[in-house]
Formats: sequence, structure tokens, C-alpha cells
Amino acid sequence: MAAGGEDKRASSAPVSLFDAYVSLGEGECDLMVRCLLTLSGRVETERLREAIRLLLRAEPVLSSRFERRPSWPRWQRDASSEERAFSVLEGPGAEEGLGEEIARPGEPFSAPQFEVRQVRSREHDLLLLRVSHVSVDAGGLKEIAYALAATYRALGGGRLVLPPIGRCERPAALLRGLPHPALVTSVRRAIGPRPNWGVPGARRAPCDPRFVLQTVAASQVAAVRELAAARGVSMTVVLAAALYRALFALLTPPEREPVPIRIPVNLRRYLSEPRFPVFRNLFGGFQPAIHRREGESFDETLVRVARAVAPFMADRPGLEMAPALRVLFSFGYAPGQRLISHLIDRAVRQGHSHLVFSNMGVLDPDRLSFGDVEVTDAFLLGPVAYPPSFCLVATTYRGAMTLGAGTSAGETGRSLMGAVLERMAAELPA
Repeated sequence: MAAGGEDKRASSAPVSLFDAYVSLGEGECDLMVRCLLTLSGRVETERLREAIRLLLRAEPVLSSRFERRPSWPRWQRDASSEERAFSVLEGPGAEEGLGEEIARPGEPFSAPQFEVRQVRSREHDLLLLRVSHVSVDAGGLKEIAYALAATYRALGGGRLVLPPIGRCERPAALLRGLPHPALVTSVRRAIGPRPNWGVPGARRAPCDPRFVLQTVAASQVAAVRELAAARGVSMTVVLAAALYRALFALLTPPEREPVPIRIPVNLRRYLSEPRFPVFRNLFGGFQPAIHRREGESFDETLVRVARAVAPFMADRPGLEMAPALRVLFSFGYAPGQRLISHLIDRAVRQGHSHLVFSNMGVLDPDRLSFGDVEVTDAFLLGPVAYPPSFCLVATTYRGAMTLGAGTSAGETGRSLMGAVLERMAAELPA
């Protein structure tokens, strides 16, 4: 084969099942995932730039664009996009404008898929990592952040051996050999209960997109952890119970039908150790649902959420995703796209959408170290959701937890999200 043909093949790769599925959600959110790192001092700009370049070379999809094709889309690498993956924001107002920069709409189908902004404040740096969810999920961004810090450290020490970074063309192949649920069960769980409620607001009318944040102090996080251990449930279950109570109190969903919340699952949990970091989409999820009940205590809500979650937790939650996606796209990308678009449009016309709550767990300070410069605060943020959609992400770092939700509904949306997050934190044990 001619060299030109080899180069073309090497610069192009098929889109994974997970990527294809996420690409269908562009009408519900901005399809961007973020990570904000606050540093104790300043990092070397050129060393950081080189670390980013090495990450892009290790996983070519990060410097590729998403090309839709009727049969199946492909990733087309654009090497020139590497230069656009890094920039420095400095000068008066750089840190003050950070809130707007975090929520800035991205281009999730364009190259590069990953970008870093080094924000120079008066006394220290902040690093804003943004990635398209079409190629990378929040769990993947978490691993990218660790790899970026490790690569930066390695370059500073003059080491010739960099941290192991592996390319992953087919993430679903990593799950082969694991006991998946039966196909019928997989499809049923992946579909879940139909959405029957949503956040009020104008459809597809982004207006001053911003994130609303709520900090949960380390002492309160410790109390949540103690309660979860005492009840034999995960912290995610306790947090979901608090979120349900906040939503029920402030937005009064219907009482006659159970309200589902989609809880993503990081499928890296099932991979054997040691392993290379997986920078790609590799997620599943499940959808517990409970009814709104007036006058019940937090403990009563927690018991109901735990019961709703238990059937999923008993059988490797999330592993049904890959088999279900194979069914969805069994006739190609275009038929699957038409089906999902129809289901989303029908639900949105009724003001309904799946509500998403993702607990990303703990970020490791040691793995986020940039050598002599430590990370003093860190958290992940999901996509900016368009009404009636809702997406909340929880991250724990150095004991404290950050709750973050993006809204595109202007001041009204920010006030509503702020009230929900404040009420959720107040519902948690102190």
C-alpha cells in the first residue's frame, strides 16, 4: 500500500459505541466536561505546554475531529490542532473572568477534543482542563489530569522515562471477558424508566451559561461517610437521597409517578490492575426512581433510595451499557440517531428529561502534584445543561466536597440551581 494510504489510515479511527451515543445528546447540553485545579504557586508554561503535547500524541483522538457518516462516524486526526490545545490567560481581570471562561461554550465535534487554559492570577496559577464528552467522560478527564501532572513532573526531573500512557481505540474491548447481564436485561436497564419531569426553562435557548457551586465542608463530608457506613450503603446513595429531597421541596415533581435519576458508573472500576490510564468514554449507568412523599424524614427517604438502588448494585451496575449500545446501533449510526432524537424531542416537548447525578468520588492530591507546586483545590464539572435537562457532579478533594451544576437559563436558572444545591447540602447530616 502506498505511504499516503498508510498515513490516512493512521490518522483516522472509528468512533466507539460510547462516543457515538454521547454525540446524540447535543440538544440536551453543551457536551463539555471540565476540571479546575487551583495551584499553590506558578507552573512553568513551556514545560506544561510540552506535557500537553505528549498527552495529545499518546491518545490521537484528543487531537481529532468527529466526522459524521451515515454508516458509522470516524475520528479524523488534525495534528495542527495541537497548537490550539493550550493557552495562557493573564492580565487584569483574568481570575475574575474565570466563571465565564469555565462555562464558555466549546466545539465538542471539532479538534482538539482536549484543551488547557493556564490562568495567571496575582499570586498563583489555576489550570482549567476542558474536554469534549463526545470523546472523553468525567472519569477519563480525571485520568488525564493525573497524567498531565505526572508528565509535568517527569519533564522537570530530566527523566527519559515518562509515565505509561496507552492508546485506546476500542474502549468496549476492555470489558470483554466480564460477566455481562443478559441482553434483554441490558437493554431494559439501559433504557430505564421514561423521563416524567424536568427543570423549568426555555428549550435550547442558552443565555449566559454559568456554573453554580456549593461547598460541603470536610466535617460534613465525614458525617456523610459515617452515615453511609452505618447504613451499609455508598456515599452516592446518601447524596442521591439529599438531592431527591431538595428537588421534591423546591420543584415539586409529580407524586403519582416515580421520579428517575440517572447515576453514571465509571466502568474503569471493573478493569484489572495495574493498567494504563483510559482517556476515553467508558461509562454505564443506572436509574433508580422513587415517588415524592410529603412529610417524610431524611432517614425514610434514604431507605427508599437504598431499596431502589439495591437491584442494580447486586449485578455489576453499568456493564449493560455496551451490549445495549450494540443493539441501538445494530443498523448503523443514522437509524440510531433518528431513534434517540425522536425520543428526546418527544420528552422535551412535554418538559421532561433524564436528571443526571454523578459522584466522581475522591481526587488524589498526591497524583495531582505538579512537583513543588501543589494543588490546593480541585473539582470536576459536567456539561452545561439546557432546560429541562439537569446535570449535577460531586467531587471530593482534601476532605471537602464541591457540588457543581451548569445552567444556560440566565439569572433565573442560576438562582434555581443555587437553591437546589444549597438545600441538598442542608439535607446532608452535619
